[in-house]
Amino acid sequence: MKIPNEELVGRIIKQKLKKKGVVRSQEELGNIVEEELKEIDSSFQISPERTRRIALNVQRVDVTVETRKSEVDRPSKCPVCEENLKGLYAKNLDGERTQVGFRCDNCGYHGDVEEFMPMRYEFQLIKD
Repeated sequence: MKIPNEELVGRIIKQKLKKKGVVRSQEELGNIVEEELKEIDSSFQISPERTRRIALNVQRVDVTVETRKSEVDRPSKCPVCEENLKGLYAKNLDGERTQVGFRCDNCGYHGDVEEFMPMRYEFQLIKD
């Protein structure tokens, strides 16, 4: 098993998104990238999660996250890129400050206090 470097994976992601337009899941992107890597060297392997993390850092690649409700504790780290989250706050009817959501300045992830668990990722190339 060989682990491909991020530069190679990034180039493949851009190439495949340019050809395909939109990829509607992390799993699909991972499969497409791994298939191309195996054409280069049959011992290359990459997980869909690593592919997603690399895609977050590729210029001109937009990653959209669809979230769902979850019963687990609210996250302190971004579930997409693992950076620290910032709280989003508003004032309630009593004028008290209350948290209404989360935001990641690194990857753009956002979720509210109930729907914050990533359910689906969508990847596309931003046009010039």
